Amino acid sequence: MWNKYCKRFRPTVVQWKKGSQTWKLMLQSRDDMGHSIWWEPRNGSSSTWFDNWSKLGALHDFLPHQEQNNEIGDDLEDLIDNSHWNYPKMQDVFSADIVEHVRNELGHFQRSNETSKPWWIHTSSGKFTVKSAWEKLRQRQQRSQVYENFWLKGLPYKISMFLWRVWFWKLPIDEVLQKMNISIVSRCWCCHIKQTVLIWWNFNTVARLKALYQAIPALVMWQLWKSRNTRRHEGLVSYVKAIHEINRNIYMLAQYRYPWLQNMPKLWPLMVELLENYRNPLTYKQVKWKFSRNGHFKCNTDGASRGNPGPSFATFCVRNSSGDFLHVMARVLPDTTNLVAEAVAIEQGIKYCISHDLLPVIIETDSLSMQKILDSIWKVPWSISLTIRSIQRWRKDKDVTVEHVLREGTIQYDHFQDIPSQGRRLINMDKSQMPNLKIRSASTQEIKSHNSSNRS
Repeated sequence: MWNKYCKRFRPTVVQWKKGSQTWKLMLQSRDDMGHSIWWEPRNGSSSTWFDNWSKLGALHDFLPHQEQNNEIGDDLEDLIDNSHWNYPKMQDVFSADIVEHVRNELGHFQRSNETSKPWWIHTSSGKFTVKSAWEKLRQRQQRSQVYENFWLKGLPYKISMFLWRVWFWKLPIDEVLQKMNISIVSRCWCCHIKQTVLIWWNFNTVARLKALYQAIPALVMWQLWKSRNTRRHEGLVSYVKAIHEINRNIYMLAQYRYPWLQNMPKLWPLMVELLENYRNPLTYKQVKWKFSRNGHFKCNTDGASRGNPGPSFATFCVRNSSGDFLHVMARVLPDTTNLVAEAVAIEQGIKYCISHDLLPVIIETDSLSMQKILDSIWKVPWSISLTIRSIQRWRKDKDVTVEHVLREGTIQYDHFQDIPSQGRRLINMDKSQMPNLKIRSASTQEIKSHNSSNRS
């Protein structure tokens, strides 16, 4: 296909003139998805103009053509001096905005012997998936809360499909048949039900009961529909049996949604009373800041993003083995994610400790993801690939250990801007080994385990 359609042209710029419909659709997808691949610069083998190495897209697409006719070649290697970016040369080629963007986004770059690596930016792993490409290409309409209520977790698919048919008048009831000009004497009793269904769906109740309130209209109408069909075909219908069937379905749904609840009542009023008054058990754990081993320094890091992505910051605090405060740094970041902020905080902390010969050092982070990524247990996401490579270069042949710690086991960095008072008080609390409490709602597995131990 390359020889047939591209010949002397790059696949990224060739235009469709003739050929198969498959080739035409491939070019249309290329125009939509070309900016979704980021080429991480490693040895400078990617194209300066036609590959998206800068995270801005292919520079060929939006820079004037005359700006591309300069002394640099097509290889990104021409913009690299020794192992780092050649910013003076960049300033001669690109505008100040592009150079500043490269400095902020790709400042961690250091040349290696590996070839440039493509990352698919629509997944956290950087690997291409058909699902992510479909989500990117399709014209997605605004989510409808009404339609989401049709497909409730735990509700049988046949009942969800029945509710969808009721909502859009796709059932063969008398009124629908009359609209199709089929003469029939109407005895329909299931008209004008949408308002009643919406009352159930919008009923103000506790969160645990929301799912049941959403399911009850479907379960009731399903039972009425079965009873209606039985009557139409000269069958016998028991009112008591219908009520019992509805109660049984609600009970089975409640057991599916809340399997950890013991002694779930089978009657709806008692079920409502139980779920309204139920409170999740709480678990707690004492957490203390731990002194480092003799001769070791400790660097606690933290990064956060408001909105994820959103306004972010990265901070670190260095203390000696006695818990005495040595240095603190807080840095405001551009809008980014929590993971990127955590990675930047660790990188800045390691750089400071190594530069000031504060070794050996233990880096403590409250991000379990970062600890597993740095220990090579989890794969590196594309968004922090350059930062992780920078951290690994700084750690190489240095006595730097990265450990995970609960957030309650480190000081709150929001107070660092007021070190003489509040910040100092928090540091002294850590030195005196005053514990903090980590309180949270018990997980489903913990509740099940607790119930099993009580039964035994």
